[in-house]
Amino acid sequence: DSSGNICDEFKMKDSRVKVIHHISNTKQAGVRNDGLKIATGDYIVFVDGDDWLAEDFVSYMLKVIISTNSDMAINLVNFTTRDLIQTDNGKIEVWSAEKATAELLFPHVTVGCWNKIYKRDFIEKYHLRFKTHLFTAEGDRFINEAAQRANQVGVGTRKVYYYRLNNTDSATTKYDIRQSMGAISAFVELEKDLIIKTPYVLNALTQHKWLNHLWNLRQILVLNLKKNYTNEFKES
Repeated sequence: DSSGNICDEFKMKDSRVKVIHHISNTKQAGVRNDGLKIATGDYIVFVDGDDWLAEDFVSYMLKVIISTNSDMAINLVNFTTRDLIQTDNGKIEVWSAEKATAELLFPHVTVGCWNKIYKRDFIEKYHLRFKTHLFTAEGDRFINEAAQRANQVGVGTRKVYYYRLNNTDSATTKYDIRQSMGAISAFVELEKDLIIKTPYVLNALTQHKWLNHLWNLRQILVLNLKKNYTNEFKES
C-alpha cells in the first residue's frame, strides 16, 4: 500500500524521523522492540497502527508524567470512533506501583501499551521489552512489567488518544481461538514472574484470569470448536 514509501517521504522532510524496513514480519512485539533499540528521546510512546493521536497528545502526556515526577503515565479515558466528546475534568493523580498494577490487571484501565508514556531511561534501566514469543497480550505483559517497577505512575483524565472500534481486521473485533488461548498462556507467565504479590494485586490477577477463561469459552462456543478443544473447554 506504499506505506513504506510514505514513511521515507516523511524521513526526507524531517531528520528526526527514523524508518525501519522489515524484510520479514516480526509482528508488533518485534517492531516495537526495534523502535526501542534506535530511540534517542527522553520519552517513549506507542501508537497502534489503526488508531490516531489528538494534536495535544504528546504535550498532555508530558504534562502528566513531568508534573507527577513518575517513571510512566497512563490515561483513564480515550476518544473512540463512537465517542468524540471531550470530558476533561483537569484532574491528574499519582498512583503507587501496586495500585497501577492492580488497576491494569482488573482491568479498570485500558490495557495495551498505547495511550501511555514512559521515561526512556526507566525502560532501559530494567531493559523492558515486548515478549516476541507471545501470540497475543504482549502489550498487557509489557505494561504490567513496567507498572510494577515504576517509582509511581501519573494518571491523566483528558482524552487525547483516538481508539478505533470499527476495524474489522482488529484482533479485538473478530473471533479467533488463538487470541483467547494466547491470552491465557500470557497470564500464566505473568503470574509466574509477578513482583508485587499483595492481596490487591492477586485479586486483580485472578479476575483477569477469570475474564480470559470466559472469553475462551465464548470463542469455543461461537466457533463451534467444543469437540476440538475438549480439555481447554473443561478447564475454562
